[in-house]
Amino acid sequence: AWQEGGHFYIQMDYCEGGSLAQRAHSCMSDEQLWAAACQSARGLRFLHSHGVLHLDVKPENIYLAAGTWRIGDFGLA
Repeated sequence: AWQEGGHFYIQMDYCEGGSLAQRAHSCMSDEQLWAAACQSARGLRFLHSHGVLHLDVKPENIYLAAGTWRIGDFGLA
């Protein structure tokens, strides 16, 4: 994240695996869903320990990249 010319920017990696919402409706086993939930919970714990609140956690904002689930779409968090 950075500020330039009075504007704030956040750069995120491209997540080729799509969102949890997209994948949950098509091709995920119970074990894969559990792994996504656990990784997401660990990510939220990390964010909260650093004073960051997401305020809009939902399957549409959890993305798969390189085999790891990532929380995205922070908006005004």
